Amino acid sequence: MSLLANYPFFFDGSEYVALSRLPILESLRLAHPIAHPISMMLWRLAYLGLGSSITGLSLVSVIFWIMGMVLVARCVEKDRRVWVYVVCLFLPLPWLLMTNVLVDAVSTALFIGGVALLWRRRDWIRIMGATTLFGISILNYLGMAVWIAIPLAIIGFDRDLTGKKKMAMMGVVLSSLGIGLEGLRMMGLLTTKVGVGLSSIPVAMYHAGVAFVTNYTWVSAFLVVGFGISWLRKREWKKLLIMVGIGFIYTISLLPWHSGPYGRLGIFVVYPLAYLYSRLPKWIIVFVIVLVLPSWFKVVRAYKETPLPILQQELVDTSKCSDKQLVFSEIQRPQLSPIYPSAWYAGPANWKEVVVKIRESENICISQQAMDYPYRQYEGQLPYPLSGREGSKGFISTALQDEQVEVVGVDDKHPELTIYRLSR
Repeated sequence: MSLLANYPFFFDGSEYVALSRLPILESLRLAHPIAHPISMMLWRLAYLGLGSSITGLSLVSVIFWIMGMVLVARCVEKDRRVWVYVVCLFLPLPWLLMTNVLVDAVSTALFIGGVALLWRRRDWIRIMGATTLFGISILNYLGMAVWIAIPLAIIGFDRDLTGKKKMAMMGVVLSSLGIGLEGLRMMGLLTTKVGVGLSSIPVAMYHAGVAFVTNYTWVSAFLVVGFGISWLRKREWKKLLIMVGIGFIYTISLLPWHSGPYGRLGIFVVYPLAYLYSRLPKWIIVFVIVLVLPSWFKVVRAYKETPLPILQQELVDTSKCSDKQLVFSEIQRPQLSPIYPSAWYAGPANWKEVVVKIRESENICISQQAMDYPYRQYEGQLPYPLSGREGSKGFISTALQDEQVEVVGVDDKHPELTIYRLSR
């Protein structure tokens, strides 16, 4: 799996590759909010130890992903552990995120480490160790905070604990939120930008359904429904309540609209899903994996295609436009800002200012995605969530509809990468 991980062009991967070459404090200052201090420290160490190899940086994710799978597997019977690995390996989104230069593998492995500590036995030493791991996980990836409900439920359902001891232990576990948030605040990484762009609960519920089927396949969706119906008929209320609770947390994790159908903030759900798969009879799991494989191969094929940011860079080079003459969309920023740091990136807060700059400039080059913003956008290799509406005209193209533009860079297979020059 790690041999296929030489590819940082999904989501914010190329940004992290560029930042790994800088001292850790400088990389944290330049990273987009909120930075991920633990992952960035590990990438810096990987860079210093292994050089600029992207495969070396990706190994950070691969190693922590393996750790996460091993920890979950230890929560099931020995003869079923192999199915945890198989499921985690072949579900499309987990494989993509966990072999990429991204924060997901590190944060989820740290969090599942805390859950594993509390899985079979709860005492104060385990509580303190788990709380520390939860806090570090949240410090690295603030989105993990919503999953704190899982260890709270584990403690709450423990019949061997007295009421007072349960409350005390749950209070200690909740302090992990303070560890993560205070750590981010002390490093100056907790900004006022956090929490903007939240969707409504109904929209998040829609995203949750789309994300689950897209990222974990329709087979997993049927599996969850099947177990739910079975537990309902058997009146196994505790299991049913846990499933509904995890589904609710997963939905809440998609409230930030920018996570969209990708569901990155909900990636932790793969671990309870893998546990659920391990409960199936072996022959069904083999059949399920056969059904899942086409989706996995589709992701692997996209993973190995020539990255769109590289194709975009080649078109920019043919246009002979300098950094200061370039306009891209905000969605392209994580992919292209390490290459074109002085370019303009049109987004919701500054697109009108960008239009004024374009009109005042004598020589300016504009990407197709900047023209189309906020529609028809791509985040690395994937269409950006909530950027459909093929018939809609972008803000900049509408504002410049009376201007003369010429095509100076085009790829017939990827018209979304076209580069225009404003002619006056």
